[in-house]
Amino acid sequence: MIEIIARINGYDKITPTLPDKTMAPEISLEEKVIKKIHSLMLSSGLNEIITSSLIGKPLLDKYLISYDDEKAVKVCNPVSEECTMLRQTLAVSVLNCMKYNYDNGQKNFWAYELGKTYQIEKNADLKFSGVKETQVLEGIVTGEIENSKWQVKSQPDFYTVKGIVENLFNEFGVEKRIKLVPFEQSTLAKTHSVLHPYRSAAICLLGKNLTTIGYIGQIHPVLKDKMKLNQDAFIFKVDVDALISVVKETVPRFKHLPQFPEVRRDLAFVIAENVSFEDIQKTIKSGVQQNVYRGCEVFDVYQGDNIEKGYKSIAVRIKMLDENATLTDDVIERNMQSVREKLQKAYADISFRE
Repeated sequence: MIEIIARINGYDKITPTLPDKTMAPEISLEEKVIKKIHSLMLSSGLNEIITSSLIGKPLLDKYLISYDDEKAVKVCNPVSEECTMLRQTLAVSVLNCMKYNYDNGQKNFWAYELGKTYQIEKNADLKFSGVKETQVLEGIVTGEIENSKWQVKSQPDFYTVKGIVENLFNEFGVEKRIKLVPFEQSTLAKTHSVLHPYRSAAICLLGKNLTTIGYIGQIHPVLKDKMKLNQDAFIFKVDVDALISVVKETVPRFKHLPQFPEVRRDLAFVIAENVSFEDIQKTIKSGVQQNVYRGCEVFDVYQGDNIEKGYKSIAVRIKMLDENATLTDDVIERNMQSVREKLQKAYADISFRE
């Protein structure tokens, strides 16, 4: 009505004015996180795919993916058997997309999808539809890392997708709250037939309880044969809603560059095969002065004929730096000796190598 009156009376008779207050649009934390995820995936060499949220039992059976029929959001009048319900997982979508590309000659397929899964949580009421919608990041990697005839051809492995996922957590500053649990020791072992039993891991979020928020790993050999692949494929998943819940908005702060050099010392030892690097790292950190400790990393793992069965040889590089003075040989050796004693105390069967 206002528009009609203004048009009849004449728009030229309305005095143009500016609003009393101008407000910049607010970008929510969720939008910032999603935008950054897209940027990180693209910079890691993955292309985005968008697939239908409708799937069917034939497609799930094709890729050996189980589903909960009681919690499935079903379509009352589906147009085909391929569109009978809303998806409970994005794995079937990325696997089907990879299979289609592979069959059409595209052997190098690095892709991800950021979408929603749907699951009935409770009966619907006036306030809640009863369906839980979860934002999920699912990615798949297969084929050469460098798709160029001029480059040395190299194939991706478990550590390729592990690096992609770890980079994601590092960018959001939540890496200390993430723990990787061997697949066979996780709750996923009974429900996920897609993953290789010994080349996969569950992504868990540390808190009051250890919560599983995703996985990384190689696809199961049975599924690989069923898909008629002659190369390995690796898949990963991250619960984006769970990630957003622990991400905090921070303002970057300026920090002076240290004036004194960083010192690196290598330490090699033979240790039991079932000891994780995470435990080793914690022990090493406890043996170095906290004001000079700058981290440690593995640069070599060896299991050969000269290593006793059930053991492995690991070489780590320990970084130390004092922001107020140059580290002397005495201080460095004292810290290294402390590290050896801590490791010896924690693992009685450890033996150090020259």
